[in-house]
Amino acid sequence: MSLEAAVTALTGQALLYKERLHGGDLSEVFRLTLAPDHATIVAKRGPMVTREARMLEAMAEAGAPVPDVIGAHGDLMLMEDLSEGRLTPDIWGDLGAQLSAMHAVTGPYYGWPEDYAFGAVAIPNAPCPTWPAFWAERRLMAAPDALPSDLARRVEALAVRLPELLPEAPPASLLHGDL
Repeated sequence: MSLEAAVTALTGQALLYKERLHGGDLSEVFRLTLAPDHATIVAKRGPMVTREARMLEAMAEAGAPVPDVIGAHGDLMLMEDLSEGRLTPDIWGDLGAQLSAMHAVTGPYYGWPEDYAFGAVAIPNAPCPTWPAFWAERRLMAAPDALPSDLARRVEALAVRLPELLPEAPPASLLHGDL
């Protein structure tokens, strides 16, 4: 489905303009202007955006300052267009408080109900019984073949040491991987 048709299907409004935004290494990201009122939203088109929409909704439920998800279907997610401003000390302080509130939301295990990916590299999220096991198995050693062999050996050595470096069972907090 074309971007124009998908936007109309999800919003009931016609697309007037699209402007490519920075980022989007793995997906296309645009600011869209809609008819008739010239409202703007952000569109992200790429693999797994419906999973990303569910992650954003979980963070929003936890009180994190994330864009509202307007709709998602197939390879398209539409989000609230948040303005970008200058980062001041007050804004950094607010961000810290909001992250703390999000991290206060805890779950029964380390992991997430759905796997994800960073391009061709899978990001498995199946539950693990301990925090060091989650980091070792689901993050550091999730795709050793994606690393140069000398780096993969060093990462494997670090993964083996994680039980002595990380607490075994801190609260399983809601996190955001690429904040």
